[in-house]
Amino acid sequence: MVRTNKRQNMMRIFWLPILMLGILFINVPLSGAQLESLSTGMRAPEFSRADLEGKEHSQDEFFKEGLTTVLLFWSPDNRKSPNALKDLEAIKQKYSDKPFILVTVAVHPAETHPEGVAPVKAMVDELGITSLVLVDSDRFIFYEFGVIALPTTVILDSDRTILYALAGYPLVQSEHMLEFLEGILTGRPQEEVVTPSGPKPDKSAVRNLNLARKTAKKRTMASMAGTYYQKAIDADPGFVLPYIEWYDLLQCEGDLEAARKLLEKAETSIPDHPQILTRKASLLIRENKLDDARLLLLEITEKHPLNPHGHYLLGHCLSLTGAYEEAEASFAKSIELNPYNPMIYEYRAKMNEGRGNREAAAEDFRTLSELLRKDE
Repeated sequence: MVRTNKRQNMMRIFWLPILMLGILFINVPLSGAQLESLSTGMRAPEFSRADLEGKEHSQDEFFKEGLTTVLLFWSPDNRKSPNALKDLEAIKQKYSDKPFILVTVAVHPAETHPEGVAPVKAMVDELGITSLVLVDSDRFIFYEFGVIALPTTVILDSDRTILYALAGYPLVQSEHMLEFLEGILTGRPQEEVVTPSGPKPDKSAVRNLNLARKTAKKRTMASMAGTYYQKAIDADPGFVLPYIEWYDLLQCEGDLEAARKLLEKAETSIPDHPQILTRKASLLIRENKLDDARLLLLEITEKHPLNPHGHYLLGHCLSLTGAYEEAEASFAKSIELNPYNPMIYEYRAKMNEGRGNREAAAEDFRTLSELLRKDE
């Protein structure tokens, strides 16, 4: 392994008897959303970006026959990013003779930041990073990949197919990811791997999901998207994306009853999935069932602590009950994981506005406006 320390050794000693009994498989990642709109087995979007010197790079450089590519989304302001950078840089150095490329994507508003790219360069120099660094100032790649939390690691094959994705760099799951990557690079035979985002979806389900997405974009044909979403669900009832995207579409169309029934079906088919549960919690808040929503969100944030949606929804729910200090802590946790989600600032601004804290509300509304303007 690339990273070992006293804490990890103690964990192994503690859990060894339990592992031998087969009661707890701590090396298997917790299942859940790692990317908002992509999953293992799906093709990643095309992209191009400039490096720290301003030189433009495109996916043609990264996805060649026989080449394994790792994308690491990180930020100089994120406390877990240095660990991910160091671990993956060590892998790169160790297997420098292998067909492997590490591309680190610095999610940093260089165009508006008073120091430009200086914070990115400072961290790269401090850690001795020799890998390619792309600067995603407007967060185009960040949103195209549907990054949920920083840092996020995505392993892809030469065809841009996602082999593994990991959000937030949790200790045990990051070790599992590094072992998986080393297995690819050494040619070590690997059994079917259970990745954090669950099993690969059925190819027919992915095809129908893509058709549903294309149809949903056309306003005159949006209602037809449900046909393709249903086909995707029928092809693979354990594939979460058709459920949640169809649910979101039904919500936008105002068909709340159909949305509710779909959510119930999704929860039955894929229990305890954070993308489903956070939508259920949001629905409970909307119905003013705040106690039920709070209990559910506490459960979500405990089981999926690196999913920022649960934290900001909990903050929103707590703010509606007047628990402002707890709400502030939940909003802060969500920002730590992903400072580029506009919903955090909208909910916190409304809380501060309701409390009469106009200065804080104005600051959040400014941040919200900047994020939405960048996202257009």
